[in-house]
Amino acid sequence: MTSNQTKRQQAYGRLRRLTSDRVARALGLADEDLANLSLAQLINLLFLMHGEGGSTGNFSVSFAAAVELVGVDLIWSEPETERAAVSQQVQ
Repeated sequence: MTSNQTKRQQAYGRLRRLTSDRVARALGLADEDLANLSLAQLINLLFLMHGEGGSTGNFSVSFAAAVELVGVDLIWSEPETERAAVSQQVQ
């Protein structure tokens, strides 16, 4: 893994944790309830709840910055460990 990939992974982890925590608090859920959502889905959900005029800022700018930091592949990817846990629960 290159230095740039490592930085993207670290940014992804931090953004995912911050966004997931905020959505979980707003909906009264546990982090595990949001484990199967991608970072992009969490960001979209956050803006769905708070809208453009809320404390989240402007969607286009926020989403573009997140994509710039983590890349298109990571922002839309579902977390591997959580996806595996969900598929085990279904079986």
